[in-house]
Amino acid sequence: MSRLATPNFLATASTEPRLDLGQLFIRAFLGLLAVTLIGYATFNKSFAYLGAKPIFIGEMCFGLGLLALLGVRRSSLQLTAWLALPVLAFMAWSACRTFPFLGVHGVHALRDGALWGYGAFAFFICAVLIDKPERFRGVVRWYRVFAIAFLIFAPFAMIASRLVFSDTLGSGGPRLPWADVPLIYAKGGDMGVHLAGVFAYVVLVAPLPMWFLLATIPVVGGLMTSSRAAMLAFFTGAFPTFLHRPRHKLGLTLIGAFLVGFIALWVTDFRWAPPGEKREFSAENIVISVKSMLGDKSHEEMHGTKSWRTQWWGSIVDYTVHGHYFWTGKGYGVNLADADGFQVEDDANPLRSPHNGHLTILARSGVPGIALWATLNGVWIVTLGIRFLQCRAARLIGWERVILVIGILGVVFLLNASFDVFLEGPMGGIWYWCVIGVGLAAIHLSRTHPHLLDDQITALWQET
Repeated sequence: MSRLATPNFLATASTEPRLDLGQLFIRAFLGLLAVTLIGYATFNKSFAYLGAKPIFIGEMCFGLGLLALLGVRRSSLQLTAWLALPVLAFMAWSACRTFPFLGVHGVHALRDGALWGYGAFAFFICAVLIDKPERFRGVVRWYRVFAIAFLIFAPFAMIASRLVFSDTLGSGGPRLPWADVPLIYAKGGDMGVHLAGVFAYVVLVAPLPMWFLLATIPVVGGLMTSSRAAMLAFFTGAFPTFLHRPRHKLGLTLIGAFLVGFIALWVTDFRWAPPGEKREFSAENIVISVKSMLGDKSHEEMHGTKSWRTQWWGSIVDYTVHGHYFWTGKGYGVNLADADGFQVEDDANPLRSPHNGHLTILARSGVPGIALWATLNGVWIVTLGIRFLQCRAARLIGWERVILVIGILGVVFLLNASFDVFLEGPMGGIWYWCVIGVGLAAIHLSRTHPHLLDDQITALWQET
């Protein structure tokens, strides 16, 4: 399984004709998904509520994904099922911990079950890409469009979210008329995840003009410094990128710019607290955030948030690993914050799950659920790492770099999920499962089509 080898009965290419209507569904699915992922990354929850309840843009993509499978050959579907076996196993167990609670918790069970239900996107993406390998080239090129859009719109969304749509400004500024959500909304942690992916992509795969990067990346980075999760996600993704290409001018320039900017903040003692933010933007706060991530407990505000989380997480471990919910968990649908006694008082939007997607899975589906979750991510990361080393040894530069970017994205998504309610919603969940699906396709196609990306990587570098 570690090599995800193809069974013999799948080796023969299918001669089944493709449905023309199915091809239209595939194009519609990929087109809408491409726009949706950009919207999720830049405008977060505000974009997620496009549509009419209960059908929002994420559900539209899901429906088109199901229809897109009509245009995929049976042999490709069988191969995808084999590649995605750990994903399907996790989804099957999670479904068993969701459907029995529909009669008790109703729509809340389905809402919480989106954490595993979005796993279907991994299947959709993998099947569509394997069925026609040229589509993978389109994904590589699309991410360049995403990088440009993200670097342009993310600063605007962050600034607008903090200055215009902050909850401290009366009603919090204009809101969507059909949902209690700000017209523009952004989260620092989510931004850090995507900024890490963009940084890896422009360094390893397709560079962008230096003037454009230096005008946008520092702005996004500066705006997210109040979020420890954002800082950790970005630097976790940037570190392997820098190790792979330590002499790249962007990495060296950003390191120099960061040092100069930090020294300037320290010398001038510049401080700015955006409306709605408890933590100010300053050199001192950056130091405090870093020290807090390393275990420092001297600052009550930082430590208080961390202590609240760890107490809740410890409670979950106690009643699952060491308690009566070992095999089953509490199921999808129950409000864990209420059931566990950690609800936030006087909050207009009460919590449903702990700020840790992995502990959410443990609490809702027990030890078997978290074991299957760890297995699917472990197999995915290890197999992707093996293919990275094999492509590096074979001098398949295109696949080597693309696989590294995919792996970085997967890791930072899991990291951010450890500190926030991230994979539980479509903004993080659909993105994460799409990355899983692209990774599964890359594992297979890098073997069957080793030179698929060679000329494309060269062309992308020449376009700059």
